[in-house]
Amino acid sequence: MQDKKLLAFDGFSYHHTWDDFTAADPFSLHCHNMYEIYYFIQGSGSYLVEGSLYKLQPNDLILLRPGEFHRFLPAGTGVYERCSLHFEDRYLHDCALLLRPFLNRKAGQ
Repeated sequence: MQDKKLLAFDGFSYHHTWDDFTAADPFSLHCHNMYEIYYFIQGSGSYLVEGSLYKLQPNDLILLRPGEFHRFLPAGTGVYERCSLHFEDRYLHDCALLLRPFLNRKAGQ
């Protein structure tokens, strides 16, 4: 079962999603053409970003830049809840300093 709350407009989207899955891993490796702030709420698993693997704990926050490949890797079955905010850099053109944590690092770190 998947439930999703979504807000979206041109160059911006937010979703709060939770899955209760019992099947094999349903999450594929992907990337976006926007920045992403991923907030992990609950579940059991890890997050793969450009070859770096991070064991997730509730309240973890992951910053992803455009074109950075990532995916969730579940560790068993159960509830997986998260929020994601996607945005284009044009929303921060007057505050470019806020993009430094996304850009001033090696891919996957």
